[in-house]
Amino acid sequence: MHTASLAFRFGLTELRWILTGLWGHVRWFHRFWFVVAMFTWLSADLLGSWKPFAVVGAIALYFALWARFQPHTYFRAISHPLTRRSVWLDLLESWPLLMEECGLASSSIDREGQKRLVCPTIVSKRWTRNELAVVPGLLTGQTVEDFQKVADRLRTTAGATDIRVTGDLSPTLIFTFGDALSEIVNRGLPEAEDPWDGRSVWMGIDTRDDDWWLRIAGTHTLVAGSSGSGKASLVWGVTIGLAPAIARGEAQVHGIDLKGGVELGMGKVNRPGFVRGSQVPRRRVPVRGGCDDRCPRVRRAGSCRSRRAVAGG
Repeated sequence: MHTASLAFRFGLTELRWILTGLWGHVRWFHRFWFVVAMFTWLSADLLGSWKPFAVVGAIALYFALWARFQPHTYFRAISHPLTRRSVWLDLLESWPLLMEECGLASSSIDREGQKRLVCPTIVSKRWTRNELAVVPGLLTGQTVEDFQKVADRLRTTAGATDIRVTGDLSPTLIFTFGDALSEIVNRGLPEAEDPWDGRSVWMGIDTRDDDWWLRIAGTHTLVAGSSGSGKASLVWGVTIGLAPAIARGEAQVHGIDLKGGVELGMGKVNRPGFVRGSQVPRRRVPVRGGCDDRCPRVRRAGSCRSRRAVAGG
C-alpha cells in the first residue's frame, strides 16, 4: 500500500511537471503551436488518417523526455533560443511605444496634415547569453545622455532585469533578461579526458550566464561561512573539477578534517585515495610532511616565512 501511494505521488508530480512545461511553451510560443496544430490537422484530413497526430505526439514526447532528463542541454539548444526569439519579437513590436513612453520619440506633420510619430530605428542587435545589445539610431539633436537619463524607464518598460547604456557617439542598450542564478546549473561530472589548464577550475556561471572559473594557481582562497552555508560544497566543487587532473597525476589534493572524517568522507567512499587527508589533529604533521616531500620548493618557501600577530598592528 505504501509503495502504491509513493508511485501515485510520483506519477502525479511528473504529470504536474509536464502540464506546467506544456502550458509555459503554449503561453510563450502560441503562434508556433497554432501553426503546428493547423498543419497536423490538415495533414490528417488530407491523408484520412490519424498518423500525423501520432507523429507529432511522438516528437513532443521525445522533447519532453529530453527536457526532463537533460534539462541543461535542452535549455541551451531549444528553450533558450526560443525564449530569446520571443523576447526580441516582443521588443521589436513594442519599440515605437517604448520610445514614445520614454520621451525619445518626436512627432511631425506630414504633407497630408496627419501627425506622424518619429522614433529612433534599430540599427543592429546582438544576443550574448541572456543579454540583448540593441544599437538605436539617433534622431537629430539626440545624444547618448538622453538614453542614459531614461535607462531605468527603458528597463522596466521592456521587462528587463538590468540595463547598461554604453557608447560615446552612438548608444548601445544592453538589456539583461532573466536571472541566470535563479535556477540550479546541471553540468554533470567531468570526463576523464577533459583537459586542465593548470590555473583555474570551472565552478558555475555568473549573473550574465557566462562561465565562472575560480583561479587556484599562485593564490590562496579562504572559504568562510556559518554551519550549513555550503563551505564543503564549494570545496568539493573545486575538488570534483580537478578530478581528471588528479586521476592523471597532474594535481594533488591534501585535506585536514577536524570533524572525524565528515568533510573528507565522500572522497574516500567514492574513490579511495582520491583525497589524502587526516581526521585528527595529531596527524596533521604527516600530511604536511607528505606534501613537502613532493614539493621541495613549497617546503623551502614555508621555512623562510614567519608571521607574528601584534595587537593594534
